[in-house]
This record gives sequence, structure tokens and C-alpha cells, in this order.
Amino acid sequence: MLTDAQLGQFQDEGYVVLSDVIPEAIISDILQELGEIAVSLVEREKERKPTLDAMAGRDPFARLIGLSGQTGKIYSQYFDMSFPTGVAVADDVPINTGPSLFAFLTHTALLDCVERIIGPEISSNPVQHVRLKLPEGTLPENVTNSLVGTVPWHQDNGVTTADADEANILTVWAPLTPATIESGCLEVIPRSHRQDLLRHCSCPEGYAIPKRVISSLGGSPATPLEMQPGSVLFMHKRTIHSSFPNQTADQLRISLDLRYNPIGQATGRSLFPDFVARSRRDPELELRDPARWSELWQTARRRLQAGVDPSDFFRWGANDEMCA
Repeated sequence: MLTDAQLGQFQDEGYVVLSDVIPEAIISDILQELGEIAVSLVEREKERKPTLDAMAGRDPFARLIGLSGQTGKIYSQYFDMSFPTGVAVADDVPINTGPSLFAFLTHTALLDCVERIIGPEISSNPVQHVRLKLPEGTLPENVTNSLVGTVPWHQDNGVTTADADEANILTVWAPLTPATIESGCLEVIPRSHRQDLLRHCSCPEGYAIPKRVISSLGGSPATPLEMQPGSVLFMHKRTIHSSFPNQTADQLRISLDLRYNPIGQATGRSLFPDFVARSRRDPELELRDPARWSELWQTARRRLQAGVDPSDFFRWGANDEMCA
């Protein structure tokens, strides 16, 4: 639970980090599930191409790093708990809705903290990702996917649709492995949530605030947020933040990137499914079955198979002069 002082920091600074929110057992379960996915990918690729070095006996995530290096591919979608945005989603597009992730999303201590910030009627927002940040030196050439690489300066409000501008969407970010400057932790600009939503421009990694705009803001310098597994960052939707590159030689920086908002408010990604994580008013509305959560995403897949209008996901149209 957030103390009054911690809640005050969130309100004043636009973010707060709490230690020891998530039990080690939940983190261990997620890492085991992710490791099993990694091993299955390595073995599958080995069957297709027997000359690959499968690095048998090594840590599953070390094997995944080696696999990416050998094949020149990234495998982030197999681990992610969301579909790609703005495109049709075929039957063979993978998604990871393992029960350990649902246990994290609905963990009591986490929701207690969320409740202190947005109130007791809590929806799990579908803007959610599993990020496996590869070491910078092992990224396949020309790969800019933000699920495996660096994330440029942005506000989370800027990567949702405009219908959610009035929604009280809370960002929750949690490392599953140590997040240090070397491994690619986040950095935030304190009190930048007092800014209005800034113009974001299309870039290879997604949407970002131009660097010249960042440098012109003044105010507080960026603050790196080194964090250990079990800790959680709570962040305002307009707090400007980015991540460092992973400069380790052979370690993945693994994290969960989540959102919550009051029940009934727009999620900013209406084609993806949200669910009631907590309701003090009507507990029977709460989703408690991880299999049902997985079914919600499969239902969304069927809606998305025919293709989508990118404007259903992205508010920004053609780049203007600021983006040139």
C-alpha cells in the first residue's frame, strides 16, 4: 500500500517507485513460463536448421539471445501479452496469456497500490507488454522493435487514442530481472506530467517526442530509475520517460509494462479487451479466471482478422514541420 508520502510524491513528481510489492514466487513463475517459451523457440529453429548452435545446457534466455544473433530474427511476439497494433491479426500470430501473467495483473498488493491512486473500481487496461530487452550488441541489424530495444522519449498518453485523454490511466512498470543503467532501466523527467500532451512523431521505434522538444523543456533533469525484481514503478500518463540501451554482454532485461484505469473509462485501445481487476462496489464483476482472460484475447483476434484502420490505434496523422 502506498503511504501518504509516497502518494504525495506521485502527485508532485509524476512517479513513485515502491520496493517489495510483488512476491518472488510470482516473478519466478513468470520467468519459468517465459523460459519455457524461449527453449521451445530454440528447439523449433534447431529442427528447421540443424546447423544452429542450440547452446544446450545454458540459461534459456542466453539461448534466446544466441538464437536471435544466429537467425537475425526477433521473437518478442511469442512472449508478449498483447497483439501488434494497427494490423490484421492472423491465426498464427502468437500471444502469451500464461496464468502467471494473470496472477501478476491481479495481485492483491499491486491492486492495493493502484487503488490508492485511481480508486477502488479498477479495470486492467489492455495496453500491456512483456519486454525482453536484448543486449545492444546482439540486436539483429536494422531491428528497432521497442519490445527488444530502447524506448525513446514519450508520454504514455501519446500512444493511446484521443478518446482516453480524460481517462485516469495509470502506468505500472515492473522489472522481472535487475533493471540497472547498464541493463537498460527507465529514466523519467520529474514533474513533466504537468505538461500538456506533447506532439509525438513517428520513428522506427514507434512514436516519440522530438529530442529538440525535450531539450527545450528545461526544468528537472532526467532521473534514472534502477530497480530490482519485486519493485514497481507507478507513473502518471503524461510523465515523460525513456529507457537506456541494454549494454550488458549476455543478459536480457525483462519487464512488464501495464496500465490500469477506473472501470468504464476509455482505455485508449478499444479494440483490445480490458477486464475488471477489482470492484469494491460489485466484487462479482471481477475476473478471477486466467483461462477466461485468455479467451478475451482470442475473441479480440477474431475481430481483428479482417484488418483495422490504423486510426483505431494511433492518434497522430501525417508528420508536421515539428517532425521534419
